Amino acid sequence: MIGIYIIFSICVLTDGFFFRSKVQTTTKLTTKIPILNRTTECRQQMTLQQIKELLKEHPRAFINNNESIRSRTRRDINPENVDIKAIHSTVNQHRTIINYSINNSINTTVLSDAIVNHHKTTGPILPSWRDLFQMLFIISFGGILIYFLICRTGLFPKKYCVSIFSNCVASQIKNELEDRPQQAVIQQEQRQQDFKREQEQMQQLMKQMIEQRKINKAKSSHRIKAMLSKKQNNSNELPQFTPIIKYETFLINRTTDLHLLHNLIYRAQQTKTFTIDTESDLSTNRPSLIQIEYIDQYQSVIILVEVSRLPFHKKSLRFWLIYSIFKYIFQPNKKIFCWGSALKELSQFIEYDLFTSEILDQSIFINLQDRFKIWHYEQYGYYQTGKNLWGLQAAIKDTYEQYLDKSERLNIWSRGLHHREITKTENKIQTMIEYATNDCLAVTKLAYTMKEFLFDI
Repeated sequence: MIGIYIIFSICVLTDGFFFRSKVQTTTKLTTKIPILNRTTECRQQMTLQQIKELLKEHPRAFINNNESIRSRTRRDINPENVDIKAIHSTVNQHRTIINYSINNSINTTVLSDAIVNHHKTTGPILPSWRDLFQMLFIISFGGILIYFLICRTGLFPKKYCVSIFSNCVASQIKNELEDRPQQAVIQQEQRQQDFKREQEQMQQLMKQMIEQRKINKAKSSHRIKAMLSKKQNNSNELPQFTPIIKYETFLINRTTDLHLLHNLIYRAQQTKTFTIDTESDLSTNRPSLIQIEYIDQYQSVIILVEVSRLPFHKKSLRFWLIYSIFKYIFQPNKKIFCWGSALKELSQFIEYDLFTSEILDQSIFINLQDRFKIWHYEQYGYYQTGKNLWGLQAAIKDTYEQYLDKSERLNIWSRGLHHREITKTENKIQTMIEYATNDCLAVTKLAYTMKEFLFDI
């Protein structure tokens, strides 16, 4: 009963779709109205569709029954009305029509066989979406019915398929989960080995750099010592540098007396000409010391500002007094002598907040290193150093035939210049102070010789 119901449903839903292509054409063509003696059906050209319609309408037009055969048409009684030529013409026309009819006719049996063969060789055609949806519905309905019948027998294909799929997927997931910790451990060990290798390479590189630096430092120190010893030997015949005026030196740091700072501020307001120089540490090249000379015709004052030992609190009175000294020195109406670019050297000290770049820009710096080259050419008529600038030591030697000791230039100036109990250290500090003051006094002496002053000393 179920099978019959399925077949019936298929037939109803598809309107006999699956049986259309295989229906055999068995209908016999019969005629209803004979077309004897009808010349209206004679045509010179006929299409296949017209032939089909003619055969369908008159399938057996030339098969006459006995009555039609026995019946005869009446002849024209008046022979005078008969035209022989017209009769011959009519007979010829009828003959031509018969030939056309025979040549253009198709046997109904052949046509029906061709139609049947066409339907046999051609498969089912889905002419619209409706047929497609019907076919899908039939397939799904048949699948559900088959599944229901299988379940009635006691088999459950759903559980079987799910169990097979879950076993395959679960085995793969289990293998992946088991492999992940091992891969993570291997990757972690690999990273640790790479990190250790990089650390070892960095340590080796650092050791090589440190050793190379030590070698270079030793070479440079030996070279400097050799140069200084050579210059010392050459300068033993020359007298030591002597300034042209008297001077006194003061250290400026966090322990400087407040009365001294007030006095230095007052003198900075009164003085119109200064000489300035700077020093940096040998190892770090960090700016550490500023030397300033208050040029006076009777007695100069030299202050050594230890920027690495300034007051801790920048809002304290002592720091404000030190700041005021620089404020009154760097004025547009003051002249400041220097050997080299003082603006470039002082820009490195801006971080200590003793002055700003705006204050430096408004100050007047006179670079005697550039002027000395021109002055020397005017005095002697040639450039002794060629296109190179003069060094301060060479300028003092050539102008005064005196030796300016520069051996303390490469030093650690941030250590502090205050006196200590150890005699050796005290002597070292004393030579450093003497070098720092002589740098300013030498520039002042050259400025006086070059007549850069407005007063006589």
